[in-house]
Amino acid sequence: MEYLVVAPLTVPPQLTVVTVPASEADSGTWGPWGPRTMRTRNTYEAQDLLATWTTLVEEHELPGGDGVARSVSMVSIQNTSVLTFRLSTPDAPGLTALAAEEACNRAVEHLLDAVLGRECRVRWINRTLLTSAPSDAPPNWLSDRTVEVHLGQRDDDRGDTTSSLGWGNNLLVGYEALPAVEQQEVRSGLVDSQVIWVSLESIAHRSATVARQQAQGSPPGRRDVLATGRDAEALLTEISTHNLLYDDMALNIQGQRRKIAQAILTAWRYHEIAARIDNRVRNIEQIAARQRDRLDAAYQGAVEKVLAFLGIVSGTQLLLAVVGLAFAGNVKAQPGGDRRGIMYMLRVVNTDVWLLLATALVVGLFAYLNLLRRRAR
Repeated sequence: MEYLVVAPLTVPPQLTVVTVPASEADSGTWGPWGPRTMRTRNTYEAQDLLATWTTLVEEHELPGGDGVARSVSMVSIQNTSVLTFRLSTPDAPGLTALAAEEACNRAVEHLLDAVLGRECRVRWINRTLLTSAPSDAPPNWLSDRTVEVHLGQRDDDRGDTTSSLGWGNNLLVGYEALPAVEQQEVRSGLVDSQVIWVSLESIAHRSATVARQQAQGSPPGRRDVLATGRDAEALLTEISTHNLLYDDMALNIQGQRRKIAQAILTAWRYHEIAARIDNRVRNIEQIAARQRDRLDAAYQGAVEKVLAFLGIVSGTQLLLAVVGLAFAGNVKAQPGGDRRGIMYMLRVVNTDVWLLLATALVVGLFAYLNLLRRRAR
């Protein structure tokens, strides 16, 4: 049995490997004409999905008679690393789907130990069975939800190559009949789907953590609200960056690579799940904005009370200054004029009355403004 195994990894920063020459790297990026610009269906220039293929080992025999791993490579796209290789296992009559899956799993675990080291952690394993007929697949190899694709016309009498892509396990019929460049494109499409899904899964995990923090019963403080606002902004930025990956696949990449990646993501209900995660992040941002507005309103109310107090004090000081002016100099002449003047009234009326009137005026004005603010909510 032949499998293409693709396993996204969590790779520590200190891990270093030797990069293969550019001509052996991303087959869809460079050709004999330099940077490719859609000259044929296999000529394009990837941008956000620009891949670097690193050969770890050409051939590695697995222990316990589990077969041989060939073309073991590490693919790096932005900050995501993916382990991929071709696995050849001995033919076993009556092979079950579970046994085939475990054979691929053991191969990945052994390569982590023997080639990469245990500091690399595998996220999950995607297995693709390479066969000449769908009947060669073990029973229940595919999930209930699959998407069929045609890789191309074969030279024999069996016609088109109808392949099925699903969750966890895939089935490629007629892969061996494809030219070498298209085989590489199929492998790149398998890697692209994993990279896009890893990006979406990371956003889903971080947004769920923030949403659970918002759902806590205790009222958040200003520091918590500001931190949640920064998290929401970061999540929106991550969604924008993630969309660039899918847009690059949908707009720039062509041929077998785009066909395989789109089919796998469709089988995984990518668009439905991406819409739910985007809606979750928008809800987080809206809740954070409302919490921030509520805290700002409370802060504004406190500031208004302080300003009202300062207004009362300032009004009182102004009144005392005017009364003091009324008693300045020779009160029989100036200031004050005759009995019809304001200064005369300030002198003859009890000063406590003026204080009470000024205080009542400021407090009444503050109460009126506060009432208008409440009605505006």
